[in-house]
Amino acid sequence: MNDADKLKIYTAMAETTRKWVSVMDTKAGFISALNAGLLGFVWTGAKLIDGSCWSKGLAITATAFSIASLWVALRIVLPRASLKHVFGRHTEYVEDFKPISFYGFVADHYPKGEDGRFIDDVKKLDEVALIDEALEQHFTTSHVVQAKSKCVAIAGLFLKTALLLTGAALFSKVLL
Repeated sequence: MNDADKLKIYTAMAETTRKWVSVMDTKAGFISALNAGLLGFVWTGAKLIDGSCWSKGLAITATAFSIASLWVALRIVLPRASLKHVFGRHTEYVEDFKPISFYGFVADHYPKGEDGRFIDDVKKLDEVALIDEALEQHFTTSHVVQAKSKCVAIAGLFLKTALLLTGAALFSKVLL
């Protein structure tokens, strides 16, 4: 396999991984919308806070879980503009590597007005350097997707708990 074929394959891998970032962001948005609906139901629709001590306590606990779910979902959609945001610690790129497809690097290393220098640097890259770029982006974005996926799972668990508590509060309000 020649370098041009490798470049096509690795670029496709990196693009597929980037799409998974959008999937996780969409899931976080869906969880946020469900939480907003749940909070509206608890506080205005069913007015569970006006019920018995049990329903009030369950509704407040459900609210806490729903807000925690919203907080985690917000963490999912916040941008990761540096390697520190991705890996949780300061990390440098290897040697003179230039991740030209990563907006954070481009914006930090090529200020406004230096678009000509950026274009010149990119044009100097050969196929091997572009292959390295595609693989590095796939690697880094894979870590972003994994972090987002873990947060989606946590936000979903908090939402499920909030829904169960809301159901219990509703049941308690009707029976007591």
